[in-house]
Amino acid sequence: MPLSDVVTLEDVKAHLRVTIDDEDFDIEAKRLAACAIVTAYLRRRDTDWNDEMDAWTVDTVPLDVKHAVLLQVGDLYFQRGDDPQQAQKVEQRGVLTSAVRAVLGPYRDPPLA
Repeated sequence: MPLSDVVTLEDVKAHLRVTIDDEDFDIEAKRLAACAIVTAYLRRRDTDWNDEMDAWTVDTVPLDVKHAVLLQVGDLYFQRGDDPQQAQKVEQRGVLTSAVRAVLGPYRDPPLA
């Protein structure tokens, strides 16, 4: 099951504290992007690991991985690229924030402390 099936729109809206439906299209696009970014970051050459990761369900996904997706969505949501100062910060740190990288570090190949 892909991460996009494990981290729902409702999860993301609760994390962002969005209670209206007006932004659902934008939030959904960011949710899918965040899931793809985190999945790509976690992929390994080890196909057994990738199969295990693809088999995660709502009940088996590690909570820190789900949290990393929510953090990544928050970054995409609040850093929309329309602020030149924020755009420079994004370029300096790469795609993932340091918080997301820290949360996902133990899942990397090789794991990072």
